[in-house]
Amino acid sequence: MLLRPDSEASTIRRMRVEATNLDPLAAQLRLSRLLSGAQFHPTVLPRSAILFVRKLSDPMPGVLDLETHDLRPPRAWQEALTNHLDQITAAAAYPARGVVANDSEAVVFLHPAELLSCLARDWLTSTLTTRWWWRSFLRNGGVPDIVTQLWRESPEHVPAALQHLSKQHLAATFVAKLNDGEVHKIVGSVASSFGLQALQRTLETRLPGLSLAATEIEFRSSVSARSDHNAVDAAARAPWLDRVPEIESRQLSLEQQRFLGIALMVQRAPAQARSRAFAQAVERWQDRVQDDQHDQDGVKAIALTHAEEQVGSRRKSSIDTRVVSSIQPEGNPARGHQQMADARPAVIHDGEETQSQIESFHEESSSTVAGSDRSPHDSIGTKVLLPTFDAARDIADVRESERDLANLEPPDPVESVSVDHSVEAASVEIETQLGGLFYLINLALYLNLYGDFTMPAAPGIELMIWDFVALAGAELTSDSLEEDPVWLLLANLAGREEEPPGASFAPDEEWRLPPEWLSMFSDDRPWPWSADRRRLRVLHPEGFLILDLPLANDVREQLQREIEPYDVSEYLLSRGRMPKLSPLRSKVAASPKVRRWLSRLMPYVRARLCLALGLKSQSDIAAMLCQRYARVRATDTHIDVFFRLADLPLEIRFAGLDRDPGWVPAAGRFITFHFD
Repeated sequence: MLLRPDSEASTIRRMRVEATNLDPLAAQLRLSRLLSGAQFHPTVLPRSAILFVRKLSDPMPGVLDLETHDLRPPRAWQEALTNHLDQITAAAAYPARGVVANDSEAVVFLHPAELLSCLARDWLTSTLTTRWWWRSFLRNGGVPDIVTQLWRESPEHVPAALQHLSKQHLAATFVAKLNDGEVHKIVGSVASSFGLQALQRTLETRLPGLSLAATEIEFRSSVSARSDHNAVDAAARAPWLDRVPEIESRQLSLEQQRFLGIALMVQRAPAQARSRAFAQAVERWQDRVQDDQHDQDGVKAIALTHAEEQVGSRRKSSIDTRVVSSIQPEGNPARGHQQMADARPAVIHDGEETQSQIESFHEESSSTVAGSDRSPHDSIGTKVLLPTFDAARDIADVRESERDLANLEPPDPVESVSVDHSVEAASVEIETQLGGLFYLINLALYLNLYGDFTMPAAPGIELMIWDFVALAGAELTSDSLEEDPVWLLLANLAGREEEPPGASFAPDEEWRLPPEWLSMFSDDRPWPWSADRRRLRVLHPEGFLILDLPLANDVREQLQREIEPYDVSEYLLSRGRMPKLSPLRSKVAASPKVRRWLSRLMPYVRARLCLALGLKSQSDIAAMLCQRYARVRATDTHIDVFFRLADLPLEIRFAGLDRDPGWVPAAGRFITFHFD
């Protein structure tokens, strides 16, 4: 049985019913109706958890009446089922925390990212088919297809799952097993799900993989050295190199490097991953590696053509070659070896010769060769072109090249993967007196500053939503409760350490209030405007800026053009002295650009909240909205905020600020509000 509380979906793979004088089909239909109304949710697990139960017995045999037309089972039976599930959950094993015996009756994954990482780990260690809890998935297809399908269908959990694998040193090994086509689809889905609009167009480019020629040729020339240097140089400029050292693995193609780099950047440096500067850096890296790949392909094609010509010439002349017996050398042995070295023929193996020929050649290489036109054996390696100085070195170099080529493939996971079973789910839990700050997430979504799960690709601001909550919350609370743990939690969620909120955010110098923001305000009072200090400013009667732009030559024409989207009569525009805007109320250490943007935004935010909450004074917002006790639990993929139901003002409910945000791309989390 598979139980998924967060999606309200449970799956029963097989059910056995014992009854007398009952039609099997009728029993199945009636039991399905009753169980569809039952709640298979353990109370001791978070909503994000996934529980696999091997066998679940009827908690109260004989209570369910299959002759009834009820849509739900009896209340006593439901309570017994919940208690039984709680007992099973208490004894359940956690595959993400350690080795789990196959006879375990239940296993728990605290969130889908844990499930994906354990699925990948078991695939790498060839133990996936031996785990009974994966059978509900495997019956729908083969192992590789099911693994890639589940990863492709859960892009919101991919970064956290890769982070779990990285802690076990398995991230690069897993990604190397995915083909480039699947990797390209997954990274595009990740960018879309997390609202990385700046990266969308860049990720449409398909990167060149390692061509057959590239994997078959080992260069030992100066041209090879230059190509290798270019490849390393290009990788050094990868915008994720500092944060994602895993891409240095030789197993990864360019597509795989990009996928792993971007996905882990979303998890480790979310603010940077959302920025336009990061998208531009990715585009520059792509252009460079594509140019380098084209250069290398051209050089290698020339080298192959030249090698084939040399081989054909040697094979034609080898008819007249005389081989001297290794038992009875003829002439000067030292001179023979020197003549062989001076010839420096190329050695190519096309895969047609057997290992016995390699050994035979090794024996011949110790003999004396008469004449400088003696060519070594033509087939002794893995289609590798390299200069030959003596026969013994030929064999050593070819065997070394064979080992190098073997290393290009992902190593056997059973032998090489070292699984760290001590990894536990990353979870932080705090108690805060400013739990109402999380209501500001809904405010930001209502204002379309960020897209929600219904429109993840909608354009939004680059400022991390957790930094928006921190900046706006500090303004609304006027820096009260500065020691509250919520501020540190917001910094951690935004991926900040020492830098102030919004450090990478570069807002526009021009300010235009979105016209749709005025739909809640209807006022016939005059709109004052001014054109002093080389700025055109228009102020709403409620005290927030409509426009703040650099002044053009023709002020009247500029004002008429800019005010048109707001559908306001020219008679309401009144030129005069602009009242001075209120300064910021907090001491937040943001950049001057961010503080200027905040000083323009917050007067509207206060006016909008006063209107929505029915407040007469903006000073009441903090007490009504922000200063609410809450317990917050944060994991890699979920934020659960627990409020007291008795402490929920009706004004917040009527305003809709208490609704579950759900998946918020800009937050990179599923956000749920609970009211106990």
